[in-house]
Amino acid sequence: MPTTFNVFFLGTTGDLDPVEGNFTAENAGALVGATAGSAAEPLAGRVQELTPGTPGPTADGNAVYNQNNAAGSDTFRIDGGPQLTFDSTVNYDATITYLDGTTADVTAVLFQATNGQVWLAPEFSANADQAALEAGPIQSITLNGVAGARFSGLFADRQAGDYVPCFAAGTRIETPYGPRDVAGLRAGSLVRTADRGWEAVRWLGRTRTRATARTRPVRFRAGALGAGLPRRDLLVSPQHRMLVRSPIARRMTEAPEILVRAKKLVGLPGIARAEEVDEVEYLHLMLDRHEVVYAEGAPCESFLPGPMGLAALGPQARAEVLALFPEVADARPAPVRPILEGGAQARLVARHARNRKPLLRA
Repeated sequence: MPTTFNVFFLGTTGDLDPVEGNFTAENAGALVGATAGSAAEPLAGRVQELTPGTPGPTADGNAVYNQNNAAGSDTFRIDGGPQLTFDSTVNYDATITYLDGTTADVTAVLFQATNGQVWLAPEFSANADQAALEAGPIQSITLNGVAGARFSGLFADRQAGDYVPCFAAGTRIETPYGPRDVAGLRAGSLVRTADRGWEAVRWLGRTRTRATARTRPVRFRAGALGAGLPRRDLLVSPQHRMLVRSPIARRMTEAPEILVRAKKLVGLPGIARAEEVDEVEYLHLMLDRHEVVYAEGAPCESFLPGPMGLAALGPQARAEVLALFPEVADARPAPVRPILEGGAQARLVARHARNRKPLLRA
């Protein structure tokens, strides 16, 4: 695990550990009931990168940022800025709210510098709490109670947390040389698009996460979409959008083709969560524009760098995307097809199930 990892900046507060010389954060209860982040200023936009300072957490050989400042002064940097001195860590029973309004209960690991700034740290293992942090763009976190305020410090080796889901590794994308594993593609690789033929990959992002109720991939059995597609079982992240082309979709939207999130299609024949998957590596595939690409022959979306998509990236990945496409920082890119949202998704699925019609008309 890395000693450089992504954290969420929560703000500045009073000293949680005013008494040095022990392992207790005496004022941990001061944050109970507090909420950091909002719809207007989501935490997904406050992802920062922590790197060890000098002396860092390994200077005394224990790989821990020390809770007891009297025993040493471990330092770190945020986004390459000036050195900050670690002060304390506290665990809270907390509720995460995502940008889509759904929630998850976690044990949140917070830490504070001596200047009063507080961050939400990733977990030191790929557990259920880490999966919740990576399940989608986070709007806010509410601290419900203190789960632990006495620690030797914060373990310095933690999950990196890039927060970028899309295709599961092993998914074959159509290229001029036939279907190729998405994990083997690189910037410059050509992939087939529905509207512009062969287009070059500009950027790939990836992350590995423990599969939970929120992050477990959706499996489309071979032929589940209709028209013989996908050609073999296809696994994508729950938020990944699939193309739907059917008379039902046209009547509902007046559009010949639309995009629908994979998780909303679960329950139709041959479409279900991959319950046997314990851990999954996800990859995002970005082209010059939002495109319809072909995964196991099935049409689905490439990465759309809108506000939610960018917010879900870690700082390094977001910087890479903005360096390639600086215009997306100020403008919302147009989706390649209309995106079905809200209750309309459930109505579409219900009508397809009731009429036993495929999602892809040949």
